[in-house]
Amino acid sequence: MWRRLTSPLAIVLADQALISGMRLLTQVLIARFALESSAGIGFYVATFGFVIMAVMLAESFVTTPVNVFLPHQPENQRGGFFGDSFRFLMRLIGMITAICCLALLVGGCLKVDLLWRVSGVLLWYLPLHLVREYGRRWLLVTEKNRLLLAYDFVTSILLVLGLVICIAGEGLNAIWAFGLITLANLGFVSLWWFSFRREVCLEEDHGSKFDQLAWSYGKWVAAEGFFSVVLIYFTQWQITATLGAEAADRYGSCLTLVFIANPFLLGVVSYFGPLAAKLYAAQGAAGIRKASYQLAAFVSSVLLVASMVVWFGGDWLMLTVFGERFADLGGTVTLLSLGMLMMGSGFVFATSLQALQAPQINFWASLASGLVVVSLSMLWLRREIEDAAWAFLISAGVGMTLRLVGFHLKLRAVNLHLPDVSS
Repeated sequence: MWRRLTSPLAIVLADQALISGMRLLTQVLIARFALESSAGIGFYVATFGFVIMAVMLAESFVTTPVNVFLPHQPENQRGGFFGDSFRFLMRLIGMITAICCLALLVGGCLKVDLLWRVSGVLLWYLPLHLVREYGRRWLLVTEKNRLLLAYDFVTSILLVLGLVICIAGEGLNAIWAFGLITLANLGFVSLWWFSFRREVCLEEDHGSKFDQLAWSYGKWVAAEGFFSVVLIYFTQWQITATLGAEAADRYGSCLTLVFIANPFLLGVVSYFGPLAAKLYAAQGAAGIRKASYQLAAFVSSVLLVASMVVWFGGDWLMLTVFGERFADLGGTVTLLSLGMLMMGSGFVFATSLQALQAPQINFWASLASGLVVVSLSMLWLRREIEDAAWAFLISAGVGMTLRLVGFHLKLRAVNLHLPDVSS
């Protein structure tokens, strides 16, 4: 039993649970204790959607290529490979910072208060957040899992202390929360960099051609990820911009409750990704088909039970977790939980398509679901935030269906040796 609890997989899952738990705790505390809706949970979730988009870009073009191509690098060249990837990250951060500066300028000139505030927070928050994510993935890929858990635990304690101090001083809001997380990010980056900076060689041109690898591998992943973020966060952005802070808080609190399923889904993807690739290599289409359906059935069952719990007890859960401001939201959170059920099933087939080397199918599915959620939100969303939940549910169903169809077409092409359907 002790060996299982201290295995690399258990440690990685514990670390993911810690990170997701801190994120959930922060959002719940903001919902309960933020005194002004203009900097409440709605603003936090809307801003964090752009954080997720920036992290997605870094994962697509930096950390995922590192994971994939590092094993093919000679031992004596890995420091240079890390150095090339880290310089690429710095250029990406520079580009994102320039975009934030432009958005800040436009928001100030046009007097668009929401754009000005969101871009202002992102300008100082994103750089350290992205470096921390790189450091976390570096520790994972170099199999320093225990240190990763230790660093995240220490910085999480600091974050909790900061949150408690802000609550005691009646000053907690979304902007203070981003500031406290920035301090936690600074602590993590300091621990990682001063311990391992010699293992990241920053001299110019190590010949790893990382830029070429990053672009050729990451472009489809980034394109898919962009529309996946749009699927989840577009309705929150629209509500925040058009219906006001109170509606944004209420919808953001529903998303927060539903996102409790995220650690489970991330764990499933982390587990199934390498397994799907091995099954496809060893057993072909039959092996990956069977495993995909078994896992999809398991994920769907778990999320269906969660949706049933939300259906029967959604109002009570919202009142208990977030407080009286968030009453009468059972219907909205139920629709969102059904959307998460669709997304979770789709994640399984998306992972299978990656193992089948068909990222283009994932891209088209994400594009379709992103366009659907934007279109439905623009057509339906007027006053009731439940309309946004319907848009999310339908678009998630579209994405899941297209991935399932694409998965079958790809397997058929493999079995019959037809031209690749993903091209």
